[in-house]
Amino acid sequence: MASSRQEGLLSAIDPDLGKQFRGRIHEDDLAWLDDTFADYNHSLGYPATVQGLELLPGRAVPSWDVSRRLSWRLRQKPFRYILHKLGLSGYKPRPQ
Repeated sequence: MASSRQEGLLSAIDPDLGKQFRGRIHEDDLAWLDDTFADYNHSLGYPATVQGLELLPGRAVPSWDVSRRLSWRLRQKPFRYILHKLGLSGYKPRPQ
């Protein structure tokens, strides 16, 4: 919708706009989504799988370095934030 801001109202409410998919997803995650929601997608008339996505190998694995908790902890301690940005910090939280 934001990309059609300059083009007017008719292009913003175009029903085909929602059928255009762009982005990246890991192959195993896409396969899991397709398998898990196959009945739901079929009952609503959605396609069995989405085309037009860039597939990455494997599965997305969560890590501490991209978590919201790390950014929250680094905001609490500005010196630790600077060390982390410079790559000098090996900060990991203690297991609880």
